[in-house]
Amino acid sequence: LLLPNNGSSSSGGGIGGGNNNNVDARSAERSLAIPGVVEAGWTVSDLLSITRGTKDADQKKHQLKGELMSLVNKVSDQQF
Repeated sequence: LLLPNNGSSSSGGGIGGGNNNNVDARSAERSLAIPGVVEAGWTVSDLLSITRGTKDADQKKHQLKGELMSLVNKVSDQQF
């Protein structure tokens, strides 16, 4: 997974808020300790956006699966 350097020199300041934000921030900061991450120009902000995007995609996937299963159940309950 490679992210382009977006020219931001932000280190992700202002991180905080709810528990999920703190967990995400700690995870992103640990990721910065991986050799080559900082050299590639990634920032905490970049890593946080990846984490949040993945979580959003997972939530959407589960929502769609639930809707599909609901439709399957409705169709299987109908008698033709």
